[in-house]
Amino acid sequence: MPEKTSTGIREGNKRNIALAEIGVIAVAIIIFSYFALPMFFTNVSAGSTGLQTLPANPANNSISKITLQVQIPCQGHAPLSSGELKKISGIEGVQFSLPNYFEVSFNPAKTSKEQILAAGIFRQFPAKITAGQR
Repeated sequence: MPEKTSTGIREGNKRNIALAEIGVIAVAIIIFSYFALPMFFTNVSAGSTGLQTLPANPANNSISKITLQVQIPCQGHAPLSSGELKKISGIEGVQFSLPNYFEVSFNPAKTSKEQILAAGIFRQFPAKITAGQR
């Protein structure tokens, strides 16, 4: 039988307590990574100081908006979808909202709803328009 140390805790128990603490920390990091980080990074763009991606030219009245429902497996895929949409010429802004909606602002003189829906990302994650053009 192992001898007790000066603290009264056996060496084997110290190891088990340390492993349990590491496990709790790891679970906390995984939960934070899965829920909090995707929501933060989804709506932050390189040129933005806030959480919402704004149109490049807000004074331009020819901006249209559509809302897409995208079949992403989890919210962690939202930054990937937003990034791919922003690569399309004419996309002025993308805003993600839970669980799987993307509000896309675009210049109809440069792109169309059909071109947006034809983006390569939607071959992997199918999308449909849930709110029309404004």
